[in-house]
Amino acid sequence: MSKLKLTLFQEIMISVICIFILIGVCIAGYFGYVLRHELVAQYESKGFAIAQGIADSSPEIISSRDISLLQSMIDQLKEIQGVAYICVRNNKGVFIAHTFVPEIPQFLKNMPVVNLLDTDRKSTTTRLSVPGFGDILDISTPILIGQLGTVHVGMDLSIISRLLSSIFISMFFITLLIFLISMAIIYKIIRRISAPIEQLKHYTTQLADSNFVASKELQLLLQNIKNSSKNEVHDLAVSFHQLNESLARYIHNLQITTAEKNKIESELSIAREIQLNMLPKLEIYYPSGSRIHAYIEPATAVGGDFYDVIEIGDYLILSVGDVSGHGVPAALTMAICISLIRTIAAQTLDPSEILHRVNSELCRNNDSAMFITAFLGVLHQGSGKLDYCLAGHPAPYLISEGALSALALTHGIPLGIDIDFEFNSSSILLQPQDHLIGFSDGIVEADNPQKELYGESRLETILTRHADLSPQELCEKIINDVVAFSNSAPQADDITLLHIQWQPQQPEIPQIGTHFKVDFINDISELEPLQKVVELFCNTHEMSGTMTMNINLILEELLTNIIFYGYQDHAQHVIYITFEKGDSEIRLTIEDDAIAFNPLEQEAIDLDTLLEDKPIGGLGIHFVKNLTQSLEYERTDDGNILRMVMTLS
Repeated sequence: MSKLKLTLFQEIMISVICIFILIGVCIAGYFGYVLRHELVAQYESKGFAIAQGIADSSPEIISSRDISLLQSMIDQLKEIQGVAYICVRNNKGVFIAHTFVPEIPQFLKNMPVVNLLDTDRKSTTTRLSVPGFGDILDISTPILIGQLGTVHVGMDLSIISRLLSSIFISMFFITLLIFLISMAIIYKIIRRISAPIEQLKHYTTQLADSNFVASKELQLLLQNIKNSSKNEVHDLAVSFHQLNESLARYIHNLQITTAEKNKIESELSIAREIQLNMLPKLEIYYPSGSRIHAYIEPATAVGGDFYDVIEIGDYLILSVGDVSGHGVPAALTMAICISLIRTIAAQTLDPSEILHRVNSELCRNNDSAMFITAFLGVLHQGSGKLDYCLAGHPAPYLISEGALSALALTHGIPLGIDIDFEFNSSSILLQPQDHLIGFSDGIVEADNPQKELYGESRLETILTRHADLSPQELCEKIINDVVAFSNSAPQADDITLLHIQWQPQQPEIPQIGTHFKVDFINDISELEPLQKVVELFCNTHEMSGTMTMNINLILEELLTNIIFYGYQDHAQHVIYITFEKGDSEIRLTIEDDAIAFNPLEQEAIDLDTLLEDKPIGGLGIHFVKNLTQSLEYERTDDGNILRMVMTLS
């Protein structure tokens, strides 16, 4: 059940009413108790006086046995206000005079007779609640220390209750009148206080809805509050006005700052994308045949770490670097360093010479005192020889036949410090399937919430334990272990990994299928490439040397005739040859756009005729017919099509 929401005015009014009621109840209770106590005491004193007066006058009357005189006396005393009854009984308990009509009540008859010779006996009081009589205070006083009897005077306490009720009713109406008058006055006072506060509430609500830009209506409302109030509410209105102006300025400045921040973040995001696009997108298998994988994660939007892999002929140029500092300056320096390495590596493959020239360029105009640690390696893809140089960078790890070791240091200093420093290089010979892992110090210097460093020992443990994994899998193991160790601690430095598993470069052997089509131009120099295609086709499908020689003879003869005699415009034309191998035969098709020539119409050659007497091309066509199982010629609008079939047996 939701709590009832009250306004300030309602809360104050309810509080005032409750206070009035509480005060009225307390005053009525206190004065009622005091007044009742005083009235009871007065009635009791009056009863004692009446009883004592009768007791003092009774001995002579009782002695003279003039009971009528005693009765007359108590009848007169009975008329006193508050006296309920008066009765006198002798020392034997017999009532000799009383004011009851028609008879004495039973509760008086049952009252015990006191000890006659008790000299300490005094008047006593007894509170009685008697049906028909009400609340009675019975006062008994001994006559002549009880020897002659006892006087009983009953004081009617109900009179006190009626008197108190009358007084409380009068007080109630008087109090109610005072309460109503007070509430009217308090209402005006509270309204005078709460009305400006409600207006301030309306002001703040409307101000928030208008994005803290006060309209003329709100400004006029606030001005009225300040003019109508000269107390703390006036000061509060002034404070609201000042707060509004401060908020408006703050929001304006915040909007400008947010826009600038968004612009900077957008530019940094673009810069990050540009920076990462500068690095090679390495697949699991690099085109050289070696397996390469890299990982980089800047600590900020852009960072100073980098890796690079450049393929120049039979060599791979491998580099990992770390620029001092973070952010945009480090990213710009990193971009300059990569560009220098790529440019100089195209001129020399000596890693120490490359770093020396890069260092010279970086030292010039290095007013920001930025420096770079770097590893640079030149790997010959065929032999596995690695020439490398270190410029103050952590030495990469080598995993060879499951054994882990770090490359020997070359005692170089970071780039960009000393322009005259001479770098030295070193060499190792990689074995097939060896792993080379380059990294930045963001790996070993990663820390956890307890400020403990990841360290080289943990990295070496991961490398040793998972040496049989691929470069991509091993990199993922390392990164996952660093993340788990950091335990959500913020990344303090850029993290970079470059992992290469060397595999000797194998020469590519083209594969030819059972059905393919090649083209040649109408130049006699095309006979040599044609011969290589035929040899590759026959070797791929394990054909005999005789079959290879026959196919070469047929195609060279026909291609020579087409080149020399088929074209008369001396322009370049394209001749297509299609190879098709079946289970028991080979189909060859020649397509050209030369003049019409049907070799099937060629006359048979007399083998006994001298060679110089034979027509041109006749002997070649004769060999073609004899070496093929079938020949088909077709003339189309585009040129000539000659189809041949040769058996594999």
